[in-house]
Amino acid sequence: GALVAVAAAALRSGAVPGPLEPLYLRRPDAVEPGARKKVRT
Repeated sequence: GALVAVAAAALRSGAVPGPLEPLYLRRPDAVEPGARKKVRT
């Protein structure tokens, strides 16, 4: 539908796309994973 039309227009215009970013990093409250935690045995 509409998304395909917008994407096709952008591809035809030769616009350079921005860097790909995983969806889970796009959420406003998302943070990149920190250091791994030690496991207690």
